[in-house]
Amino acid sequence: MDTIIKNEEDENPLEWYSLTETANSILNGLIAYTCHEEIKELEKECPDTERVKGLQALFVEVHAVNDDPENFQSQDRMKEIIARYGGLLKH
Repeated sequence: MDTIIKNEEDENPLEWYSLTETANSILNGLIAYTCHEEIKELEKECPDTERVKGLQALFVEVHAVNDDPENFQSQDRMKEIIARYGGLLKH
């Protein structure tokens, strides 16, 4: 019995497209969210500076991931990005 090894090249191109769009959507959503929440926090009479710092750090992190084209050259990497950042949009 022959063993078939499936690699990324054998995967459905539509899955690649779906992963790319999903990862981009999540990252762009987080960028927008962090900016919006930072503005809201800074408009308060007594802004929570720790929250602002956390939002700024998340913005820098997510922006760096979004700007690195290598993150979108591997389906496994895109799946990692989706798993890591996808849940943050629910909060």
